[in-house]
Amino acid sequence: MSRRRTTALVVLVGLCLAGCGGGSSGSAGDPPSAPGSAGSSPPAPGIEPASGRKVDLLAFTARTPQGYDYDNSLAKEIVFSSSRDVLQNIEYSDVTVFPGTSNAFAARLSIKNSSWNPEPRTASPVTIDGARFYHLTGPVGEGVRLDEYGSVQESRLVKISFELEGPEAQRQRLVDSVLATVRLK
Repeated sequence: MSRRRTTALVVLVGLCLAGCGGGSSGSAGDPPSAPGSAGSSPPAPGIEPASGRKVDLLAFTARTPQGYDYDNSLAKEIVFSSSRDVLQNIEYSDVTVFPGTSNAFAARLSIKNSSWNPEPRTASPVTIDGARFYHLTGPVGEGVRLDEYGSVQESRLVKISFELEGPEAQRQRLVDSVLATVRLK
C-alpha cells in the first residue's frame, strides 16, 4: 500500500474514531458562513470544470480530471484518483463524524492523524457550493504540495484532498477544475 493511501486510511480511521468518542467539539472554532445561496454556483470565469469520471458519495458528488485513474477499492467512503504517472493524487472522502464536530476540529484531526512532514498550515476558509470548507495547504514532503478542503455537513465530513507536484499555476488549475464540480447533497 502506498504512503499516500496509508495516510488516507489512518486519517479515515481517526475521523471515524473521533465520531465514536464522547463529548462535543462544538462549532465555536468555525467562523460564521458567508451569506449567500447554498445552491450550486457556476465555476469562476476561465475555469474549465473537471470532466472525468463522476465520484458519487453519500454527501456529495464531484468529478475526477479527464484521464485520471479511479479507485474506490479501499472503502466505500473514499475514492482515490491519480494521474497515470501517479504524480498528481486526489482523495475524495465522505465519512461519519460525531454530531457537533466543527470544521476547525476536523482540520486539526486531519493534520494530527497524517504522516505529512512538514505539516501543512491552516489557510482561510473557502466557500464551495455554498458551504464553508476548511483549507489546509503547504508542502508536505518529497516535493509534494497539499491542498485539502473539508466541511462537516450534518454528521458527514466531506473532504477533497490534493497531493500534487509541479508548477503552482498547473496545480491551481487542477484544484479549481475539480472544486468547480463539487455538489453537496
